[in-house]
Amino acid sequence: MDDATRQAVRAALGSLGELWVPQPAAATEPLVPVTGVQWQTVLQDSNVLGFLELVREALTRIDAAVKGGPRSVGRRLRLRAIDLAEAVHGLNAATADVLAFDPPQGDRRAAFGVHADLVPAAIAQLLEDMKEGAGSGSVPLGLIADFEGFIEAELLVEVVDDDRTARVYGIPQADLESMPLQVGQGLRAAFSDRQGEFEQITACIAGFASRGQPLLEQLDGALHPFALAADLHPLVAHRAARDACDLVQAAVARDVSATADVIISAVARDQKAFSTHRGLSKTRREIAAATDDDALTREIAELYRALCEGPLRSAAVEILGFLGETQSNTVGLNEIRSRLLVHRDESPLCETIASLIVPAWRNARAHEDLHWDPERGVAVFGETAVDLLDVEATAELVWSVSRGFQAGIQIARSVLPSFAEAMSRVEGAGSPINRNTQLTKSFGLLTLIVSDIRRNRDHVTVVLKPLRGTGLASRIGFALVNAAELDSSVNVWTLEADDLPAFSVGRAAAQLAASLFGPGPDGRSGFLYPTSFAPLLADALTRHGVAIEEAGAQAWDLPLRDTLTHLPQFVVAGGLGRQSRLRNFRRATRRTGQAVQAVATHLGVQAPGNLDLTALCTILRKLEQRPHDRLLAGSLRQEYERLVAALGPRPADHPWDRLTA
Repeated sequence: MDDATRQAVRAALGSLGELWVPQPAAATEPLVPVTGVQWQTVLQDSNVLGFLELVREALTRIDAAVKGGPRSVGRRLRLRAIDLAEAVHGLNAATADVLAFDPPQGDRRAAFGVHADLVPAAIAQLLEDMKEGAGSGSVPLGLIADFEGFIEAELLVEVVDDDRTARVYGIPQADLESMPLQVGQGLRAAFSDRQGEFEQITACIAGFASRGQPLLEQLDGALHPFALAADLHPLVAHRAARDACDLVQAAVARDVSATADVIISAVARDQKAFSTHRGLSKTRREIAAATDDDALTREIAELYRALCEGPLRSAAVEILGFLGETQSNTVGLNEIRSRLLVHRDESPLCETIASLIVPAWRNARAHEDLHWDPERGVAVFGETAVDLLDVEATAELVWSVSRGFQAGIQIARSVLPSFAEAMSRVEGAGSPINRNTQLTKSFGLLTLIVSDIRRNRDHVTVVLKPLRGTGLASRIGFALVNAAELDSSVNVWTLEADDLPAFSVGRAAAQLAASLFGPGPDGRSGFLYPTSFAPLLADALTRHGVAIEEAGAQAWDLPLRDTLTHLPQFVVAGGLGRQSRLRNFRRATRRTGQAVQAVATHLGVQAPGNLDLTALCTILRKLEQRPHDRLLAGSLRQEYERLVAALGPRPADHPWDRLTA
């Protein structure tokens, strides 16, 4: 390089300042575990190979500009260096995304990271050397070739470790599939006694999309995060989730209420997604079972059409809504694609989704304008030959983007409390799937594992796995009260389990039980057994066909017998004891009286006058004031003996006696 050229190079590169200095690759922590197969799709979908080619081309043009002498340098080098900086920036972003994932062989990720650091560093050194009149492009070009060779070798490795559920959750997929539950419910069941661990896994999965922001609102780890973890194209799904999260956060900053309205206006989004998922599973089975090329052509085309018309259309309409455009759910895919491209600079999702919409493919299936050409050995959509593998691969990417988009919306809701609050205000009861998810979580917190939920207008049946553990009546009662509070549109709740008759209660009984809550061990108001359970048992017995009088006697016997069982500790002690103990027992006795009266009122019968606890409460109150009064202690003993005689022997067993034993 002669002096004139050297001076021109120094001037051109010096004018760029720090523009071209590469940023070190950064990885999201904690890393997202992936299987070997998923790792290969991460490498493919990252487009690192494409960015390496752009970097190579930019280096070649820089070399040509320098070799052209001072004039060429003056005209071209600065622009070529800017092109190189942009290519390196894209490469750094792509490699950082790849490094957010953790394959089973951790050394493969480490080796990728070494290559990802070497190439930008070599380019930075080259440009520094060029300003001094030295440097050779052969070093970075050689490192680029090494990086490409590494990725290509990784893609050729035969891997079989594709149990994605086991990789992320430590639970084999076969174990979940063997449960009589939907996968999400099975996952909650598997972590029912490890909720903290489940939340850590959920936060790990959501970290990529949230850019490390903490989850301030609860996120259902068995729904959208599970979809991200189990997707065949995790990078595609996670990028879509991140872009959706970014888009929602930007929209919330402009108008939180309008953003919430956009999401709510996507009518029955979750029902559609669930229905589409079931339909897709059927289509995939038919693809696998296709016995001839013509059938295979139709099923693959149907897979693509269903995905575009369902989840992708819904996502696209919502995206445009966030960007200020209102579109009908029936607008054509061509129009959607055009509008997305108008906004391509506002969100990467616009160009991502637009690139996946191929109207000719969708129309061919919708209008039955497709067939298999046996002479040429190709599928024909309309009048165009297509590669079925390409159509199927694009369909899978559509599914990954759609799932990722919906996950991103939920993650945004979890990191933005103001958005979550706005959503709660306008969401109302929500969709049945949302309500079922909340119910399952609510029951799961009480270690009651839901295997199915059936809805029939205003009657909901919750099917439980076999009941285990202690305190069943308390846990079931609390779960029913919570359920009635979560979904006020339901009039009757029924619990079913293999080892018990159906337990049905009405909304009024659940509300009555809630009114009988009292202070728990931690001092906070909560479900108290047996007082809070009494109206639930009474209602369940009458719905089971038991006579009203008998149902009342069975129900109020529980709290009364419980109270009288604990009273002897004061009688034997002659009424002596700390004032606080007497006060607490008096309050519990008063709640028992309230429970008896509540049962009687609910059933429309007279409360048993001979079991009225007013006199007992009066004696206990006086004993609080004069705990050593022997006369009061005698009165307490007499009232106790009277109540025991009035209560009589324990009633015959009822259908749910096991719960209350």
